[in-house]
Amino acid sequence: MGSLADGAPTGIVAVDAGYRALLAALIVVIAARAERWTLFVLAGVAGAIGSNDPVPLSLSALALALSFAGLRRRRRRKELGAIVGAVGAQALLRLPTDLPAATPTIAVAVVVLVLMVSALRHDRRPTRYLYPAAATLLVVGVASVAFVVGMMTIDSHAEEAVAASRAGLDAAASGDDAASVAAFTIADRAFAAAGRTADAWWMTPARVVPVLAPHVEAVREVSAQGRSLAELGTDQAAVLDIRGLSNDDGGLDLEAIADLAPRAVAVADALDEAGRVLDETDSPWLVGQVTDRIDSFAVEIADVAPTARLAADALTVAPA
Repeated sequence: MGSLADGAPTGIVAVDAGYRALLAALIVVIAARAERWTLFVLAGVAGAIGSNDPVPLSLSALALALSFAGLRRRRRRKELGAIVGAVGAQALLRLPTDLPAATPTIAVAVVVLVLMVSALRHDRRPTRYLYPAAATLLVVGVASVAFVVGMMTIDSHAEEAVAASRAGLDAAASGDDAASVAAFTIADRAFAAAGRTADAWWMTPARVVPVLAPHVEAVREVSAQGRSLAELGTDQAAVLDIRGLSNDDGGLDLEAIADLAPRAVAVADALDEAGRVLDETDSPWLVGQVTDRIDSFAVEIADVAPTARLAADALTVAPA
């Protein structure tokens, strides 16, 4: 049941389903061994965070009722703890995902920590968990090192790409086709280099680790959109500079307008799509430096997109 919830810590469907199922199983196991008061923490947190959603609220109410039922017995029963853990896990996994500052994730982490500490206190051999914990920390550590190295490289390429894109748009607006093409060529290479780094084999561990994965996916999305725009650099220059549409007599060259109209629509559509993707490339886990790069690129697109769309609309109706 946990694998069918909506949480997506990495954005990879199969991996996310595995994480959800693993989390649900972990909560069941540690809840069976934890003290009874921790079950009230599990149910209470799920109910408080999910109070505006009937599904987690109902599940948390059921978990709370079962927790109270367990108080009728003097001794803690593992079976009841496991049942409360199973119900509570489903409530936690179905918390609303639109809450600010990663509230559901933080709530889940707090509950799991409380349950785990309590369970370990009552475990006769807590040291048996050292090896799995050490192995997990080793995997996360290796992924983190690769991630830091990769993001440092990506940041350098992203800075160059955004700067070149800005220069290309400025040159296009001023009618300097050669400078615009040259700048967009540089931007294309820089975006491609950032994308290659994000797709490198040694970045694979980071793509399946929560918190790290959204950064890698954001880089891939932005790089793909940046390359698409850079490849349209020549057309952008033509669309944004309409001075080449006049004939020798000073009037409008209708044939040139008809030829340019489809290209203008393609450019405007590409800019709109890039703006949409950048707006959706959002995660509460993205660090400020990554967010700043995305925002900077989005601002550049937002500045020129209305002009491109206006030009496309005007060129489309002009021949008529």
